[in-house]
Amino acid sequence: MIAVAALLGVLLGLGILIIAMGVFGTPGDPRARRASPSHVEVDHLLPRLGLAMVLGLVAGFITQWPVAALGAAGAGLMIPSIRRSGRERARSLERTEGVAAWTEMLRDTMAAASGLNEAILASARVAPAAIRVDVQALAVRSEHQPIVRALRRFAADLDDPVADSVVAALILSTERQAGSLGSVLTQIAANAREQAAMRQRIEASRARTYASVRFVVIVTLAFSIGLVVLAPTYLKPFGTPEGQLMLAVVFGLFGAAGWALHRMGRPTQLARLLVTDEVNA
Repeated sequence: MIAVAALLGVLLGLGILIIAMGVFGTPGDPRARRASPSHVEVDHLLPRLGLAMVLGLVAGFITQWPVAALGAAGAGLMIPSIRRSGRERARSLERTEGVAAWTEMLRDTMAAASGLNEAILASARVAPAAIRVDVQALAVRSEHQPIVRALRRFAADLDDPVADSVVAALILSTERQAGSLGSVLTQIAANAREQAAMRQRIEASRARTYASVRFVVIVTLAFSIGLVVLAPTYLKPFGTPEGQLMLAVVFGLFGAAGWALHRMGRPTQLARLLVTDEVNA
């Protein structure tokens, strides 16, 4: 009966997660991108649900504790997000560096008496890999629609404050024929590189903290599994209702600490300069 209760608890938690996904949307859904920072993010739903189900069932079968099953299922939901935060930081850093390099390409190409459209077309072939697809899409759109509209769509696709600064300068130069665009692009590129260097220093300082956290988690899990396998009588008090309550408190503290670490490790989203409710393709 305990194993059945554990399974039902896991299914209940997964059901709540699916409902949250339907209400708040997923990262690929425009609703999620326009939601507040507190919106629920659900990425790669099926693998996350599968991992949560497997871990919850295994923990429930081995320990016969409903709280252990729910805790393992919660860990299965959190692990992909925690691992993904590192990739998000790396992609954000690469995108910022890519925007800086592309800005310098535009500046140098336009300095050779080329127009903005020609500079965009020329840069599309050699744009940094992090933004190459977006720059190529911009080049295609610039040939079939007004350049201002194409630039706004480009900014919406990148969804990056540094890219907004570049696009704003280009739009002002196009609409008002503002002078000294080259110096403006130079300053924007320099600011982007300063941001990238600052993020690299932050990541270097965080690396030791992440390593320490991983070590503590691995040792704690190994010790707990060892007790469950080698000394089950030592953990027998946790099978009582009072023990389950204390176990829930412990799991809650671990989960809160892991989620806080994940949130703190995510790149800070600066306010964007260009925000449009709807951008037509």
